[in-house]
Amino acid sequence: MSDDSESVFATAVVRDYAPEVPLIVRVLRTPNTARLYRTGADFAISSGQVAGQILAYHLLGEQVIHVENRIKFVRLGAGTLAGHHPWHNQALERTGAKIVAVERARDVMVEFDHDFLLRPDDALFVCGSTNSLKRYQREFHASTAPGVRS
Repeated sequence: MSDDSESVFATAVVRDYAPEVPLIVRVLRTPNTARLYRTGADFAISSGQVAGQILAYHLLGEQVIHVENRIKFVRLGAGTLAGHHPWHNQALERTGAKIVAVERARDVMVEFDHDFLLRPDDALFVCGSTNSLKRYQREFHASTAPGVRS
């Protein structure tokens, strides 16, 4: 959505018409996060928060970072998702966890062309609750990705 008001409206509509759909909503202004949770979002996170967590990983070497009380951010290997597109693989539907970025050859990408495929040596930044991340790791045989140091 182009602004948080549109996100709040879309979240309310989707929650009313498809209550079983997991909703991960991008927040442009962090103070609006609470509004999105009240409207029915399962996860609400700003691009700045994601970028900050990726930066924390690179600076501090953290493998698992708490974004907020209900959400964690973890760096995992591609597992059985190698050969698949990061967003067109049913991971969110099957586990409740979402791939938010891919690290390849020390480059971190958050946007992917339609023909982009994960490689076995890619590191995936995955966001979700503790339980959804456990399901994700079991479902896709994804273990903690080895650290990359410059």
